[in-house]
Amino acid sequence: MTQSDLTLKAPRLPRALVIIGAASVIGSIALVARFVAQPLHTPNWSLITGAPLVIQIHLGAVVMALSIGAVLLIGPKGRVFHRTLGWVWSLFMLTAAVASLFVRGLGNFGPLHVLSAVVLVMVPLAIYNARRHRVGPHSRTMASVFLGGILLAGTFAFLPDRLLWQVFFG
Repeated sequence: MTQSDLTLKAPRLPRALVIIGAASVIGSIALVARFVAQPLHTPNWSLITGAPLVIQIHLGAVVMALSIGAVLLIGPKGRVFHRTLGWVWSLFMLTAAVASLFVRGLGNFGPLHVLSAVVLVMVPLAIYNARRHRVGPHSRTMASVFLGGILLAGTFAFLPDRLLWQVFFG
């Protein structure tokens, strides 16, 4: 089988799945904001710049992984652009996962740290599958990491009393 055969047979995530995921995160934020009757205001970016360095690293890696991940999910698969950007995305995801382990201090783990552990296992597994041309398991694993590691965890980041809640609604 040639590389072009693999490219043609690579399963694609429906754009609707990406749109639904993004809409659910935005909808969740709007819904929570409405329940507490907090008027929207200009984000208070000084809360992020004043946060500990590990939180800034984590947040920066997540924002980059969210942006790059959306491009990877929607764009064509199997080409040099996808593979190169996939390596960059993987590094941002691993950086975000490792940094998150230190957000509350090493050893003081919460339920969201389980997602970090899952990301630390699943990203290398997905890369392993891609290197062996196992396109189906690779694409399912990466899509799951994107949806769970970014969109699901990102939804929790906007709960009241969390940093992003304070930045946008506090």
